[in-house]
Amino acid sequence: MNKLAEELALRAKQTIATAMIDLDRFEVMGIWHSVGGFSDAYINMVALSAAELFRGPRTIKIEELLAAQRNQPFQYHIDEYYFHTKGTHHFMMIVPETAMLAVLITPTQNNRENDRQLLLDYLPTIKPHCLAPLPVDDLYQ
Repeated sequence: MNKLAEELALRAKQTIATAMIDLDRFEVMGIWHSVGGFSDAYINMVALSAAELFRGPRTIKIEELLAAQRNQPFQYHIDEYYFHTKGTHHFMMIVPETAMLAVLITPTQNNRENDRQLLLDYLPTIKPHCLAPLPVDDLYQ
């Protein structure tokens, strides 16, 4: 997965960091960054905080409440997040039919839509390397 993270990084005009995170296991599977002065432990913590947005306890509680309100089985609804800071774009997308979260962080000088599309187009490349998602019942029910 580190190789996939690096390949993704090299496709953007400029890249600050990329990561592949298993959302079922809350484990960083691959990472690449160009940030000097930050330890791998720090970068891993940042990557795992991204996973919290998708599978954290509060998010899961909202998903459970939504399912109960609709009288439907539990399912995940969030597929993508984007946010920016004064200097960065953060793109986070779940690889379809997996529990893998792909993250791309680029500087704001990059074209936001081009970088989003780049990550979206790269998801099929990542998919064959992903573990099968765990059944929802094994995780939260």
